Amino acid sequence: MFSDSIEPNMLNNMFYVNAPAILFPYIRAYISTLSTLSGIKAITLPTMNLKSLGKKLSQNTKEV
Repeated sequence: MFSDSIEPNMLNNMFYVNAPAILFPYIRAYISTLSTLSGIKAITLPTMNLKSLGKKLSQNTKEV
């Protein structure tokens, strides 16, 4: 389990800050490609600093 070998603060940083930052370029490229292949003008999302999103994600996460 993650909690046994990694500090909780580091684990939160990985999930809530790094994961969205890693996924965003792929989502951005997917939306751009999908819109272009659909025959409409390409939709290009701007690059974003997602660090502030981590706090909101952690507040909206429920432990099961």
